[in-house]
Amino acid sequence: MAHRADPKALLEKGDDFYRCGKYAHAELAFLGVIRLCGCGIGLQKQPCPCKDIVQGIKRTNLADVLKTVCTCPASSDRRCRQSDHLRAFDSLIAVYERQNRIDESFQCAMEMVNLNPRDPKGYLRLGKVFRLKNLPALAHSTYTQGIQLVQRKDPDHPLLPKLREQRDNMQRRARFDPIIMLPLEIWCMVFTHLDFQSQCRCLRVSKAWRASLTAKDAQRLWWIQEYNLPQKVTAAMREGIKKKVMYAGHHVTELSVNGCRHFMTQCGNIPFLFLTSHLKILRLRETDGYFDLQPQMIGPLSPSKSLGITNLHLGKGVGISADLLRRLVEACSNSLEELSVFQLPHPMAHPMTSYEGVPSSWFHDWPMLERLKVIRLVAGRRPAHITSGPEDIMRLAPNVEDVWMDYFDTGRDLRGHPWPKLRSLFLGKNTSWDFVQQLVPLLNDNMRELHLESSFPSFPELIPSTRFAKLEKLSLDSRRITAPVFDVFVRPSIESGTLRELDVQKFPAKAILEGAKEIDWFKSESITHISLAGFNADHYYEDRRFDSAILGLLDRFPNLRSLDIGQEMISDTMLARMIRGGVKTIYHQLGPVRTELRTWAARKHGAQVINGVYPQSPSLHPDRYIN
Repeated sequence: MAHRADPKALLEKGDDFYRCGKYAHAELAFLGVIRLCGCGIGLQKQPCPCKDIVQGIKRTNLADVLKTVCTCPASSDRRCRQSDHLRAFDSLIAVYERQNRIDESFQCAMEMVNLNPRDPKGYLRLGKVFRLKNLPALAHSTYTQGIQLVQRKDPDHPLLPKLREQRDNMQRRARFDPIIMLPLEIWCMVFTHLDFQSQCRCLRVSKAWRASLTAKDAQRLWWIQEYNLPQKVTAAMREGIKKKVMYAGHHVTELSVNGCRHFMTQCGNIPFLFLTSHLKILRLRETDGYFDLQPQMIGPLSPSKSLGITNLHLGKGVGISADLLRRLVEACSNSLEELSVFQLPHPMAHPMTSYEGVPSSWFHDWPMLERLKVIRLVAGRRPAHITSGPEDIMRLAPNVEDVWMDYFDTGRDLRGHPWPKLRSLFLGKNTSWDFVQQLVPLLNDNMRELHLESSFPSFPELIPSTRFAKLEKLSLDSRRITAPVFDVFVRPSIESGTLRELDVQKFPAKAILEGAKEIDWFKSESITHISLAGFNADHYYEDRRFDSAILGLLDRFPNLRSLDIGQEMISDTMLARMIRGGVKTIYHQLGPVRTELRTWAARKHGAQVINGVYPQSPSLHPDRYIN
């Protein structure tokens, strides 16, 4: 008959190995004691999925978690009160701690708590492991709940005072820590609302925060990255950028760089780390002057190398050659939905070729962009009208819905290439009238936004006859808006009741002052915002009818809530009367307004008087070149 080993002797032998520093031998001895116990409960390689002890500690319902019925092979419902069994677990945890095997100590301590929830040794060990993992809040919660469970059955247990002492020691360090106490899904949701710079600062809060924020489960927090590099990039900054790419698991989906020059010239091969198939949004800006992108900065591009970029934004100060832009667009032609280039190559920078016998721009050799929905194209640093380009863009991107263009002209007939799905159009002040006159009649009847800065001609026969009856936003910026222009562009959407925002520069002030019958139609219950300008030009503000005319104009729009008066000479008294009439926000550029007026408006009517321009104007794009 085989001789059965004595657990107590094996425990003493393990203790001797531990004191001599022979931790591997000690581990085998203590594991042997655990296996010898008649309860049959051994050391589990994986935690029981039925009981989440850590969540129970976080949510202070550990007692309920320990009572959960186990339905898996771990059979964690079983308990054992054999002192040798518990002591073996306790000594084994000490061995793991000596060997810095913290994860194994953690697993063993949780099993010890589950093995006998009424014994304080398990809570002392588990609390210590939390302290070693720099999680004082969880250590404090473990001691606190352990005291509650132990004293229910044995209020005089000799180890209870030690458990209370450890709890009190942790009290000062156990502040509520959201990363530690909240589930991963919740604090990840919170951190996604922080900007990238705030997320980077969170790495310096504590070791626990850094460990949690850079864990594999938190990689999605780093998928959106933004860098502001107005100064020289140091070695430490380069190393920091590399680490943040690693935090994202080399899965960065959105990259924004303000300071493209330093990023491209002083970061070595770091830019290549971002240009993967995962990248969806790429925004580059140069905040200090002008910078030309070079092919070697982006890496090899060919039709065979496909990028998954959906939004390519080359903003203010970032130049690019015609060939490099074509290759970049070609690499993401199957995914590109939004294209913004605010420093288009100069027309003379690309050799003009022949397209159907007509001199053409470099757009014509681009690939088809069937998925493209948004286009913003501007010739910025060296303004020059780009000719023979719009028709190529129309042909290559037939599904565009939103267009923002400036410095464009046309040398060919546009009628063969309309945008049937276009819903929003902005044409800057440097767009030729010839282009406007050709394009506007081709626009579809379902347009929702139209913004024109062109100087309209004085001859009615040159004004497009197209009428838009479904516009929701309309802005016309010209030296003077004549009655025919006003009637053609404004009236249809006013009468249909769809127009919500109207910006007219310069307003037909004379007709307003004289109460001309030709604008009796100019009234609407749908308009919530109007921009007024044009009364200063001919000193109409000196007219005795001025105040009553302005108030009469506002009475035509009973649901008006926002008003931009620009630099119009409107007194504070008039502003107060507008606020009493229901206007909640007034934008102006008159300089400081009396504090009393602002205070009164906010207190009595919940209104604002803001010294500035209307922020929703499409002409205020931050990447726009102002010459």
